[in-house]
This record gives sequence, C-alpha cells and structure tokens, in this order.
Amino acid sequence: MHMAQVEEFLVPSTPELVRMYEERGGQLTRDPQFGIDPFCATADLYQSRHRIFVANTPAPEIIFSHLVHGDYDSLEHALRLFHYLTTIL
Repeated sequence: MHMAQVEEFLVPSTPELVRMYEERGGQLTRDPQFGIDPFCATADLYQSRHRIFVANTPAPEIIFSHLVHGDYDSLEHALRLFHYLTTIL
C-alpha cells in the first residue's frame, strides 16, 4: 500500500464539506444538547462516576495501545461502563 500526501488546497474546509453534503441531500444534526454531559452541573455524581470508571478501566494509554494492535475489547468495555454508570447514577 502506498500513501501519498494530498495538497492542502485540495481538501475542502469543514463549512465547504457541510455545504456539499447537504446539497447532495445529506442531513446533519445541529442539536445543541449533543455531547453535553448530564452530570456537568452535578459535581457529586460526576465525581462518583469518575472514581468508579477510573477504578474499573485501564489507563487511556493502555486502551490506545490495545486499539493500535487491533484489540477493541478494552475500549468497548470502557464505553459500555461509562454509559452504564451515566444511566444508573
């Protein structure tokens, strides 16, 4: 496999890509609530989730190392645990 560097002027900007995508019938969600942590205003729940999560998942550098080597189990476990903790606390 050969990789080639693409000249920067050939890569559209984000606004250009959005416009092109929507002109071709694509739809993007612009919900302002997307990505907002439901615990951001509740420090005790935020800290509880963080403590439990950190105690039960590998360090991020370990997860990334696993990913680089094609092992997705630790990332899947971390994502599932984070979601679970967010829904039960």
